[in-house]
Amino acid sequence: MWYPCFWLFWKDMVMKNGLFLFVCLTVVFAVPAVTHADSGALGLPGLLSQFGGPVNGDSTVGCCGIGSPTVYFGFGVPESNGDITSLDANNAGIRNLLAATGRVKNANRGFWLGTALPVCLGHKVSILGTGWYLFPGASEANHQGTFSTPSGTVSLDWSSMVNHWFVDGAIVYGESYFSTLLGARYDYDSEERYSPDPDVSYNGNERADTTFKSFIPFIGFQSIYSNASQRLNLRILGAPVVLGTVTIGSTTNGSRSVYDNVSYSSGYFLEFFAEYSLKLSAASHAGLFGRWNLTRATATGPYTNHAANGIITSDNYDLSRNQYTWTIGGSFTFNFGFPF
Repeated sequence: MWYPCFWLFWKDMVMKNGLFLFVCLTVVFAVPAVTHADSGALGLPGLLSQFGGPVNGDSTVGCCGIGSPTVYFGFGVPESNGDITSLDANNAGIRNLLAATGRVKNANRGFWLGTALPVCLGHKVSILGTGWYLFPGASEANHQGTFSTPSGTVSLDWSSMVNHWFVDGAIVYGESYFSTLLGARYDYDSEERYSPDPDVSYNGNERADTTFKSFIPFIGFQSIYSNASQRLNLRILGAPVVLGTVTIGSTTNGSRSVYDNVSYSSGYFLEFFAEYSLKLSAASHAGLFGRWNLTRATATGPYTNHAANGIITSDNYDLSRNQYTWTIGGSFTFNFGFPF
């Protein structure tokens, strides 16, 4: 059962079938819970059996109080097609000042710094909060854009500054070997693009900025296995809807075009997280983690051009965004807590 699911995970990494993959991985997570309930033993075969039983008194579901904090430091693996935003005019035939279509793709990269903190509320019930911030390079000249107009197609390479971070919180219910998460994430992703190559207006003031503000209500599942020296944490989160707004602003030849604060019309989200750590001392664990996530959002709204000569034109445009990211790195857990 494991091999078909991971084959689908790899096949759909560029992702058009997120719901099916979510169901597939949900089945994988459900197996240990069912077999544990039936036999009183760990249900996962092979590799996980060496970890022994589930964590007794784990910080996410154990004794009440503030649990052990974890710090993550990871690298966003570059992916040339990992973040693509497309903007298409509903009525391309009337376009003369605005591009009929636009497509921007970004290679997601940079250094991620994150933290996680569990807080136990009672038997089998806790809260898990996490926060992540991306430290990108000062300038990345591989943010590509293609814009089609009645007079032809222009392809540009942009320098870019990125401001990307997210925070989330979830209620965790269950035992350590299998628990359910219900929570929400707020994701802020702003990208300022400037200095295109070639300089299409030869005055150096071209801009193409995007800001995505996403609110993602999710459900998830988590399994934690541990023995005296090592720990394995598996987690999956998913959502059939993504809420939020998008703002796009571009400047060319003195004209300013704005796709202002348009609400998403649809979307979905999926994330898979795995962490393996070793006990360094009574006070700490250190390990490795990997995270893959996908976010898709669509919107329809007015895209308005304010020309340098004062003429204003507007038309509805359809927006779609597909973003998936890989992050790999290390983790460090401080094994202490503060009981209530």
